[in-house]
Amino acid sequence: MKVFRKKVRSINVKGMLFFCVVDERKHDVVFRVYSGKFRSSYVEILFDWKDTYWINLYKPSVRAKLIEYIIDKGWKPDNEKQISRILNSNKLIEELSLKEI
Repeated sequence: MKVFRKKVRSINVKGMLFFCVVDERKHDVVFRVYSGKFRSSYVEILFDWKDTYWINLYKPSVRAKLIEYIIDKGWKPDNEKQISRILNSNKLIEELSLKEI
């Protein structure tokens, strides 16, 4: 029986549609944001299980804040094949104050 699961949610941020996938894996949690325009454009953020204890990746406010951050850092969701990965999510949680949301 598989305990871990993927859930897909849609959200509008800055007038653009995005699809968010939360993939709960055995050792980590992957938050992936797809552009609503192109499925070939996405950003992947890896979180440790212990870090996700303090934040809720299913809350729209948390998802919106993460999407705004990656757009501000230069991700272009309007272009095809824009792939980015963020591995050190510890600093990201502190920088965006995701624990307080």
